[in-house]
Amino acid sequence: MAGFPSLRGRLERRLKITLAGSDLEALVRKRDRRRLRWLGKTSPDPILRFRALRALSELIDPQSEDLFLSIVHAPAGEVTAIELSIAAQALARLVSRQAASPLVRLLEPSRPTAVNLAAARALASLGSANDWAAVRRWVKRSSQHPPFPDGRDLL
Repeated sequence: MAGFPSLRGRLERRLKITLAGSDLEALVRKRDRRRLRWLGKTSPDPILRFRALRALSELIDPQSEDLFLSIVHAPAGEVTAIELSIAAQALARLVSRQAASPLVRLLEPSRPTAVNLAAARALASLGSANDWAAVRRWVKRSSQHPPFPDGRDLL
């Protein structure tokens, strides 16, 4: 019987995620940032996670800064390109100075083109001299080897 509460807990959690995800628009209308953050962190459904993160980005929720920072700090391949792009945009909207270093790392040529572009735009929005220097280096490198979208740029 020791495994039963664990199974029940997992089922309850899955049900909560399903119910919250089925009415995501209501959460956005209510500006329920706490539940949107929870969905952005815990949903196993990548579409639902994407929608929750996008909503948080548009709502400019300062309490989501740690969530977005954890996304841009994630190792390559662990987070989808669209989630990285949304996190970069959100950090720019929040004017997060903590984001500059991980955003510069997102300019690496090994990252998808969509991620490079989102990181460059975010760094330009942050606007410090170092941020602009990183963007200029990326543009110079990109002009020598133009970035083209590939399968990694898809959801």
